[in-house]
Amino acid sequence: MQSNLRNVVARTRTAERELFFQQKVYDETPENERLRLENEDLRREIVALKNSQFIMIDDLAMVISCYKEKEVEQLMEERQQHSNEEEFQVVARRFEVCFEECVWKLTELDGQIILSEMQIRDFLYTRTARINNSGDHLLEIGTVKVINRLPDAKYLETLARLPQPTESTKKQPSIRVICRDLAPVGGISVKEHFEVNVVPMNAQITYKFFDKMMSFFFPGKNVHEPSKDTPAIESGSQDDASSQASSSISLAKRFRGAVNGSFRKTSEQLPTKVVGLSMLSDIDKMRERAEKNIMFVYIKIPEVPFIVSYKGNKEKNIEDVDRFQMVFPLCEYHYRNWTWLDLALAVKQRCRRVLLHQFMKQKFLRNKIGSELTNVEPIDEEQKKRIVLGTAIMPEKKKSKKN
Repeated sequence: MQSNLRNVVARTRTAERELFFQQKVYDETPENERLRLENEDLRREIVALKNSQFIMIDDLAMVISCYKEKEVEQLMEERQQHSNEEEFQVVARRFEVCFEECVWKLTELDGQIILSEMQIRDFLYTRTARINNSGDHLLEIGTVKVINRLPDAKYLETLARLPQPTESTKKQPSIRVICRDLAPVGGISVKEHFEVNVVPMNAQITYKFFDKMMSFFFPGKNVHEPSKDTPAIESGSQDDASSQASSSISLAKRFRGAVNGSFRKTSEQLPTKVVGLSMLSDIDKMRERAEKNIMFVYIKIPEVPFIVSYKGNKEKNIEDVDRFQMVFPLCEYHYRNWTWLDLALAVKQRCRRVLLHQFMKQKFLRNKIGSELTNVEPIDEEQKKRIVLGTAIMPEKKKSKKN
């Protein structure tokens, strides 16, 4: 349509130019009938070209306006689909790390004694950082195998993937971690969404190996109890997030209000001479606490079947299990101000509780099935008498009958 309009405009200009030169000749010889007829034909042609030009301009303007309206509608639909503000933040940079195979050895502080060995294949890590310090993280590990290198280890292969029945599940990564970060609030890191997906695995763990790994990843921490600076870990399996999610106050506003409120209370309660020192000490404490703690808005670890073998720190332990088929429980937490250690301990407590429950349930079912099988066999009258009276009395009764 635009090319046709350009052709009409070019023909109109050519006709107007011819009319201009012809009009000069006609003015010199007005009695020439042929020039008069040509002049009238050119004028009629110019009028017809201009009329068609106006019609094509209107059609083209209508098409352009419809195209713009459609673009605006598509943009509005995209904004409605991605109503989250973080989707519109400009991406500052992207990072990607990938390799096919590696062996990672965990050692003591001196680097001499090897604690464990991790064999990793098909590793992929991507990070997207935005201009407001928010971002996304994605970690995928195709296959992973953890080997216990401690001396006198009962189990050599600590963690390994179970054989998968179908090809589609074989291509699924063994471990996938998805994390979405919001902009920090008051120096506190905010994890909007944290999810860990694991395929069915075989875990063979000892108490010594677990203690060494926790001390390696959390040095100088009490790896058996939550830290005192953070809130205590609740023992409930599911969190009631409906009341917290229904609040109209955003997470960022709550943090800002808490931070500002703490400063106001400090300045109102303390004398003016010590306000400066107390403010500095409070800021240092808050900065130190903010570096340790993370605000988890939503945490999800889906359930997955495991085959678990565990050996305690003693020769015989009640909690020892061997190739126990366990279903790793669904772990969901909402709005938790935790450290990574607190999260690990919360998952550990949840797994321990579910493992004990499933173990006792299976044990009672076995005992019940065994008792039902024994009750099926019939018992005759003589066996009942032997059970009640004893074997010593039965021969005497027989002798008395003979006599």
